This record gives sequence, C-alpha cells and structure tokens, in this order.
Amino acid sequence: MRFPLTASLLPLFLGSLPAQTQWLVEAGNPAALPDLASAVAVAADGDLIRTRNSAEVVSGLVITKSLRIIGEGSFGFGVPVTVLLAQPNATAPFQVTVAAGKEVILSNFALGWFAASVDLRIDACAGRVILQDVPSGYGRLAIVDSRQVALRNVDFTGSTPIEFTRSTVAIERSVLRGRPANYETSTTSTIGARLTTARVDSVDSTILGGAGTQTLSGSLPGAGAMLLAASTFTAAGMSNVAEGTLTTDPAIDASNSLLILDPAITPTLNLVQSTLQALALPSVAVANFASGQTATLTVRTPVGTLSALLIGPPGDRLTLPGVFGDSWLDPLITHAALIGVQNGALVRTITIPASPALYGTPLAWQAAGVVQGSVWLGAPGAAQLR
Repeated sequence: MRFPLTASLLPLFLGSLPAQTQWLVEAGNPAALPDLASAVAVAADGDLIRTRNSAEVVSGLVITKSLRIIGEGSFGFGVPVTVLLAQPNATAPFQVTVAAGKEVILSNFALGWFAASVDLRIDACAGRVILQDVPSGYGRLAIVDSRQVALRNVDFTGSTPIEFTRSTVAIERSVLRGRPANYETSTTSTIGARLTTARVDSVDSTILGGAGTQTLSGSLPGAGAMLLAASTFTAAGMSNVAEGTLTTDPAIDASNSLLILDPAITPTLNLVQSTLQALALPSVAVANFASGQTATLTVRTPVGTLSALLIGPPGDRLTLPGVFGDSWLDPLITHAALIGVQNGALVRTITIPASPALYGTPLAWQAAGVVQGSVWLGAPGAAQLR
C-alpha cells in the first residue's frame, strides 16, 4: 500500500513550522552580526541563524531557545564547512539546555580543528537537540540528563570518552571514535563511548576505540569501543563496533545492560549480568537527499516482514502501547509513505523541492516492522534542507 509523497505535499508536512526570523553571522560584514553569541542573544524561539565563512570560539555560550543554526560557505584550508566551534583552553563548555517543547538544531559545522578542541555539553534537555552534518570534530562531547538527542552524519573523535548519561540518543550515519594513542607525547588512547543508565540506538554508524601506536621508541595500547553500565544499546543496518588496534580489550564491555545487535554485527564482548540479542531491527537507508534532487528511502527489514516507512517532521519522543522503540516523528503530521510485506523492494522516492522557503527544514523518517511477532519502530533518521 503506497501513499503519494511529492514536492507538492512536502509543504503540507512543514506547514506546522512557526514563522521565523533569519539572522546572519559573518565577521567583517556590516550587514551581519559579528558572532554566534550575538545572534543567540537577539534571536527569538524558532528563529534561524546562518553563520558564514568564519571561525569562532564559543566558550561559555549557553543556548536555551528553540534555534536552527546552520553553517554556510567555506572556512578554507580544506575544511568543507563554514564555522569552527573551537575551544582552546576553555574554562566553560559550549552548552545546550532547552526546556520541553523546544528544539535546537546545530548543522554543518566543524567542531574543533587542529590544536583547538570543542567542549560541547548537551545537558538537562527536556526538549529536542539535533547535531547534524559535522564532517570533523575533536574534543569533549557529553550528553547528560537529556530526553531526546540525535547525532546525524557526525564524525567526532573524543579527547575523553564520548559521554551518554541518563539520556536517550539516536546515532545515524555517524562515526564516533576514541582518541588515538601517541607515544611521543605520552598520550594514551580512550574508549569511544561511555553509556551510563542511557539508551543509544545506532543506524549505519561506527563506534571505534582509540587506536594504539607502536614506534621504534616504544608502544601504547589501543582501547575498547564502548563501556556500558545499566544501559541499552541497539545497532541496525550497516553499523560497526570495534576496539582500537594493539589492544586486548573487547569492543564492548557491558554490565547490567541490554544489547540488541543486527546478526551481521559481531563485536568482541565482555558481558557481566548483561543480555545480548541478535535481531534485525527495522531501519531506513537513504540516498541523494538534497534540495532539487530525488531522494531514495529503502526500508530494511527481514524478507516476509510486514513493514512500513513513516515520514514527517521531527516530534517529541513518544512511547506507543504495545510497540518496541519510540516514535520520534510528529504524530499529527506523520505520513505512511509505504506499507507492505518486505520482498527486498520496499523503496520510496521523494522529489525534494529547491524552494528557499524550506531552507533549514528537517524531514524525518522511521521504519516499522513486525519482528518475531512484535511491532518494532526502528531508530529515527532525518535530513535538513539547505
């Protein structure tokens, strides 16, 4: 059963977006604001901030409003995005703390560069936070006491283990890794991620332990990929979890935790009072999602599974009775773009409009399926028009 989804219908999905004012940040441009902090100060809930062709230190900046902050242009020196949120010798982190009903999107930034690292803390967020399209990042990333955080198309190396504490996080098309060892500077490797009383759902993503090093002078070992305590971790699609080189540590060290991994994902494990399930959870593979293009969304579920592709604007995370996994879509506007029995060809194409009126707008999706007699919602995915 198919429902039409075309460029003419997309604005209906997105008509729920509030009116927004756009602010431009560009150093040296008299018609623009000089830095991100100035734009955050004057912007109202729901506004769009476009930052262009600059690098900036954001130590101590705290975001508490609903904002969409998008990098544009090119910084140069091979960096393919605009603004570097760099934090050398910082005394306070760059922090996002938003109340229920609010949403912050940070998109198309490099987080840290060369010797400058970022210290980004997503803390006590009852609302939604999305970190999207980060082609390079280095430093500290902590997600603490936050209800709904998504990392999408993010490449980040943690100078300390990337922290997920008492939070629910979706990771899509991303690479998270621990810091590699460096014998010459006596820098030890770190694990990729630490989960403490958290739920993390991964789709088409890789989590790696920091690599070890071996030189003529000596060597330092690598590290495991993940350390879990009282947490749940799921991995679907083309995900991977692996320890760093030159280590005897397992990729995943878990205590009192639940792991649900696609059968093709077979990391080395140390499980203490923990459960491992091999299960192919529903997921969506996405290609060519860009303004003016035709995107392809493919539902991935076992053959013979009754499956569905759901598309709509992001919404507050919602638990549905009798369904495993949560909805991350707006329940009032979500559209069933495709329903059928999986036969290897549950594919939907969408014509993405080039209209600048939709600039900065996210469109989200989830796959659903009946897996081993139970209804499952897979981890969410999304892209942002620009």
